[in-house]
Amino acid sequence: MTVKTKPVWAVGDALVSGSTRWKITALNAKTKAVQLEALSTTNHGMRWTTTLNNLPRKAA
Repeated sequence: MTVKTKPVWAVGDALVSGSTRWKITALNAKTKAVQLEALSTTNHGMRWTTTLNNLPRKAA
């Protein structure tokens, strides 16, 4: 029997929201706080703090 696990976000992972590509630079699993840094050329270096609940579901 195979147990399926839900993919989880980790520091260094990248995601896209709208037209901006983000990299996770800090993640606190206990408080679910996440700090993101923009990788897109127009927004490069911009930082954003949010929670894991606000991130899209991670693809397998």
